[in-house]
Amino acid sequence: MTVRSRLMKGALRQPSAARRRTAWLIAIGAPVVLSLSLWPARTSFGLTGFLLWALLVVVVVAIVGGFRPSLLAVAVGTVAAVFFTPPYGTLAVDLHPDLLAIVAFLAVAVISSLLVDELARIAQEQAVLRQVATLAAGPSSSSALFASVAEVIADLFRVDLVLLIRYHPDATAEVVGSWRRTDDPVPVGTRSPLGGDNLTSRIAKTSAPSRMANYTEDGSEITRTALSVGTRGSAGVPILVDDSLWGSIIVQSKVGRPLPGDMETRLSQFTELVALAIASSDARSELSASRARIVVAADATRRQIERNLHDGVQQRLVSLSLELRAIESELPVDLADIQARISETVRGLQDVVEGIQEISRGIHPAIVSRGGLEAAVKALGRRSPVPVELDVRGERRISEQAEVAAYYVVSEALTNVVKHADASFASVSLVFDDSSLHLVIADDGVGGADPSAGSGLVGLSDRIQALGGRFEIATQAGVGTRLAMTIPVTPPGT
Repeated sequence: MTVRSRLMKGALRQPSAARRRTAWLIAIGAPVVLSLSLWPARTSFGLTGFLLWALLVVVVVAIVGGFRPSLLAVAVGTVAAVFFTPPYGTLAVDLHPDLLAIVAFLAVAVISSLLVDELARIAQEQAVLRQVATLAAGPSSSSALFASVAEVIADLFRVDLVLLIRYHPDATAEVVGSWRRTDDPVPVGTRSPLGGDNLTSRIAKTSAPSRMANYTEDGSEITRTALSVGTRGSAGVPILVDDSLWGSIIVQSKVGRPLPGDMETRLSQFTELVALAIASSDARSELSASRARIVVAADATRRQIERNLHDGVQQRLVSLSLELRAIESELPVDLADIQARISETVRGLQDVVEGIQEISRGIHPAIVSRGGLEAAVKALGRRSPVPVELDVRGERRISEQAEVAAYYVVSEALTNVVKHADASFASVSLVFDDSSLHLVIADDGVGGADPSAGSGLVGLSDRIQALGGRFEIATQAGVGTRLAMTIPVTPPGT
């Protein structure tokens, strides 16, 4: 379902052309049919009964087609009412009380039409605003939301052009959302310098709602664009994010289609929601950037520790082992006990070196940099006490961050399988496509994995999400656990 279809789902829509045609037909035909059907009983039914039925017709027409068709129903009903006033068969109307009843019908019917039309409009706007609010608070992209808001505003207010504008510090205005009733809309991304007498520049100066009855050529690029799309009457409101001017919403109508007097107030409801979406998007972007910085810093720290262990402690231990071997070889044969003790010490040092190497691999997977993700995951599988089946499709080198993230996910998942799952089998699937790496780790263990129980799954999820990916866990007691991730990939050097 598209963003716009979700916006309009459940909302009252503007009457379609078919509904309006139906309303006009009802407005003409219903009073006539009503008159003919009630005519034989007019003496007992009376004028009041007919007017009540006619009022019901007016309300139905207003619901179906709006205010204008309902006025026709009022007019036709009024003419038909004359034939229900005694003396029957003439056009004479008693001044009292029949004429007063007809006048009262006119007043009540017109007021009812206005109220029904206004209530339908308010209901429609509120329904759409609720949908926009839901999207504004959700993860929908800003560009999709801007395009949908522009189209919804055009639907609600029946204007000819809607623009969502963003102001930049270099005194330019960029179109971020656009809709036009005829021809192509102003392209999204169009950027023009501010200046001239136009709504976009006015709002940029005042940060306040404004409207213009007409545009005149003033040499500015924005005004030329407005004149080129054939519009004149315009209204606009600012978009304020954290009390600072971010942009504006501009609506324009062709000559002969005046904008409602309360257009600015009604548009302001949308600017508040757009501002909410912008603030939410900025917060999500800042959170993602913060996560990414933390992941990069952590990887850099791990890499530094790994180098220090390899180039410092590990090399020193190797040197000590070589020195002890040299001393051992120079000892006399009759000092066999000392030779044995030195040999034992050397073996202990070698065990320490191997332990440091193992720790080093856990701190930063150098094997990923050297041999790629497939080789690194195969090494994890070989070291796992639980048999691991590996399935790799479309393997290629991707960005280091994506490779390291996938490696740590597999390493942590296999560690959990060994420690907690009581599984007899595990599988790892790596599928590469043009834009993403799809990683699935599954086991046949006891299931019931809880990310909040300190298993490391939360940290892995944060790492994946910091790269813009998705992390899902499916687990069921007695069945096993399945981790599924999608990681965006970028080739090295891009």
